[in-house]
Amino acid sequence: MLGTKFKLVTGYLGSQETILAIERGEAHGRCVFSYSALKIAKPGWLREKKINVLVLTALEPHPDFPGVPAVVQLATRAEDRQLLELMIGPSAMGRPFAAPPGLPAEKTALLRRAFDATVQDPEFRAEAAKLQADLAPTTGEMVQQLVVRIYATPKPVIARAKRLFTP
Repeated sequence: MLGTKFKLVTGYLGSQETILAIERGEAHGRCVFSYSALKIAKPGWLREKKINVLVLTALEPHPDFPGVPAVVQLATRAEDRQLLELMIGPSAMGRPFAAPPGLPAEKTALLRRAFDATVQDPEFRAEAAKLQADLAPTTGEMVQQLVVRIYATPKPVIARAKRLFTP
């Protein structure tokens, strides 16, 4: 879809094995690495520029990686972008909270503003920093828009995703 010419090496059972393979020179990279996991497991790799981040498995670029494109930006065809958005969209939500259907709009707004206030609270942010937790909060409105976009994915794109990712 993107025209890459990577040689995929399989057989490593987990993230620790792939990290060791990279450190030993057996592998020259990894396809997907969670930014928060990388910051905790190998903070020196980023700080000392021991790795090159080529593309972000994300819907949008990240300010910590200037000049590194989000994978959806590399897709030239609309149906390829839709497929990538379908596959990546759920991870853009992180760990969403949900309320029951039919919740009155004023209660929905109250819950959303309470969440927004919590993630901006200095004590909460200090505790998150102490735990090295990656805070990248998304508003309820943004999550709802993303869910609507994902559910609007055309059926042929969903069928293509099933063909590509079903063993």
